[in-house]
Amino acid sequence: MNIKQLFKFGLILMLICALAAGALAYVYAKTKPVIEERKIEAEKEAIQSIFPQAAEVKIIIAGKENYKVVFDKDQQELGVAMKAAPIGYGGPIEILVGVTKEGQVSAIKIMNQNETPGLGTKTAEPKFYEQFAGKKDKELALKKDGGAIEAITAATISSRAVTKGVQEAVDKVLKFYEGQRANESQK
Repeated sequence: MNIKQLFKFGLILMLICALAAGALAYVYAKTKPVIEERKIEAEKEAIQSIFPQAAEVKIIIAGKENYKVVFDKDQQELGVAMKAAPIGYGGPIEILVGVTKEGQVSAIKIMNQNETPGLGTKTAEPKFYEQFAGKKDKELALKKDGGAIEAITAATISSRAVTKGVQEAVDKVLKFYEGQRANESQK
């Protein structure tokens, strides 16, 4: 093979790559709005599952955090829907946590996870995540760590990660409410 042929094949390969990249960019541009819309819908459904009486959500941005304050149909504040993404065995576990003003968990919803099938994926099953409802403070830890949450057998890392994420979300929401109370007392 001479230099001329090598150059020709290189040019053809470059053209194929450019066409493939262009096609990929086109498909991405067309599907991105649909994907974003589905994410928003999934989050709305998740908020409805952690706060069944939810009628309205107001987003308050404070620092790097987005607090989704949830209200019922009578404009009574139910609490805050807070995202958490602790690192489990298979990577980040995306959780939506419902927290009341008192720091009590209303419910949680596992939004996305890549844990080990049959083990860590059990964090997304009701038997595990329903344990968090009504818990607060020191209860938000695994039983083996002095809390009230029963870990999934053979999936302690995933169980501990979810529990840690829920605790972090509760802590952030409590700080948010403390900040609100401080602002109200200054008025």
